[in-house]
Amino acid sequence: MTCGSIRCSCCKAKVSPEMHSIWLRTDPAYKKLFKEVQRQTAEDEAVRRACEGVRKPVWYRGKIVSYKIEYSDRLLIALLKAYNPEKFGDHNVQVEWDGDLNKLTEEQMKKMFKSIDAARAAKRNVQ
Repeated sequence: MTCGSIRCSCCKAKVSPEMHSIWLRTDPAYKKLFKEVQRQTAEDEAVRRACEGVRKPVWYRGKIVSYKIEYSDRLLIALLKAYNPEKFGDHNVQVEWDGDLNKLTEEQMKKMFKSIDAARAAKRNVQ
């Protein structure tokens, strides 16, 4: 599925989309291989958009006057997290705490108050 579309891929492989559906339902090996190709295609596209960018038109007074390349920082971050989680992954540390505020560091207190303030603000916006 190098073109990213099942219909397009079926056409290139000279296989009907209906046959593809039948194989997915009846052939576990085909289904497994298809899922792997699907995953790889999505990953390749994410890498392309993050690193090579996407060509987007620049409009002026209703006409395309130029093009610019836009890169996806969010995709790049996701890829970095996936490929190197030790360095770029989310590092959530669980800390045992007995509820005594005096045992918290100044930084922990600031984070706690910031979190409480954000929760209160979100609650006010909902009501």
